[in-house]
Amino acid sequence: MKQFRFTLQALLTVLEQREQTALAAYARALANQSKALERWREAGQLCEEGFRLGRERAAAGAPAAHLAQVQEYCRSMKEFEQLRLAELRRAEQAVDGALAQLLAARQSREAVQRLHRAQRGRYEHACRREEQKLLDELAQHAGVAAEGL
Repeated sequence: MKQFRFTLQALLTVLEQREQTALAAYARALANQSKALERWREAGQLCEEGFRLGRERAAAGAPAAHLAQVQEYCRSMKEFEQLRLAELRRAEQAVDGALAQLLAARQSREAVQRLHRAQRGRYEHACRREEQKLLDELAQHAGVAAEGL
């Protein structure tokens, strides 16, 4: 019997490559999300540090002009924190999109692999049937030859 050949092998190869590409994109998106989270936390720490400094200076009786500078610094740090938060949200959306693409690619590959297993099963069943047919013919010929003796 001829060798097994999966009729959709080229498609399976393309889908496997697509899945690997999607997996790499997902990993990059997760890394970017982690970096964005760290930057957001750092911005929050800067903001808290500014507020702490303002409270300390106000308690120490600092001049109003100095307190106004600290207040402006705190406002700009709060804006910076909000920018970092927006960046984090975009990174989270990118992770969600990359995960959706990865899952779609994986589902496509798995569907074609199920077809491969089914086709392979039919091939192996046909091979066993062919082998049994040959064994039956050999046994029949051996029986005819034994009768002729």
